[in-house]
Amino acid sequence: MIEAISGRGVSRVRAVCDGCGREDVLPCDYLNRSGGAVRPNVGQAHKKLTRQGWAVRGEKLHCPACVARERAAARLENEEPQDMAKAAVKEKNPSEEPPREPGYRMIGMICDMLNVAYDRAAKRYTNPADNDRTIAEAIGEGCMWGWVARIREAEYGPDMRWAEIDAIRTELAAAIRDANARTEKVADEVDARIREAGATFEAAVETISADLVARIEALQKRVNALDPSIGPRSGKV
Repeated sequence: MIEAISGRGVSRVRAVCDGCGREDVLPCDYLNRSGGAVRPNVGQAHKKLTRQGWAVRGEKLHCPACVARERAAARLENEEPQDMAKAAVKEKNPSEEPPREPGYRMIGMICDMLNVAYDRAAKRYTNPADNDRTIAEAIGEGCMWGWVARIREAEYGPDMRWAEIDAIRTELAAAIRDANARTEKVADEVDARIREAGATFEAAVETISADLVARIEALQKRVNALDPSIGPRSGKV
């Protein structure tokens, strides 16, 4: 319901949730009535509240948290007949127990926690350390993280951190591929230089060897040419 707020300054009204009693104050014009009385412009207030996620049902108001609870409960109720039909088709096993489903109180607790922990604009949990499992553990009382994930996806939004993680992993893989390609290129260049240096070394050794052999042969020829023309070495008496 909409309640008038008296006082000077900016005209305001108080919106009170008929479900949980939550109160929000918002700017609102007042209309003059006959006799000098004034009343809030309820239509204007309803429009503003609707843009903020409130539900307006006649004279009744329901805050975003109550709306989320109702939607989650309705979704679970709609899914239940389908689950029962699937269970009827499936062969019954006495050892299997039907999956637990959250009650209205648990749904409300999950929504209350998500209202605090989940950032709708950023599409992620406000605290980087939070996730569906930590929220379920914080709620306790047998809360299953699958319930939290289902209600979050349906009524609040996705956890975009997984998309960011996938993007980071893709970028990391690309960086590794680039590093490997660059390393292989450098290794190929070094290997080519080593082969080139080895070939240069072998050519130099061959040149030096050929030059040495030629010099030895020339000296041997000189010795051979001189040897017949001289007698034995004379010794001192």
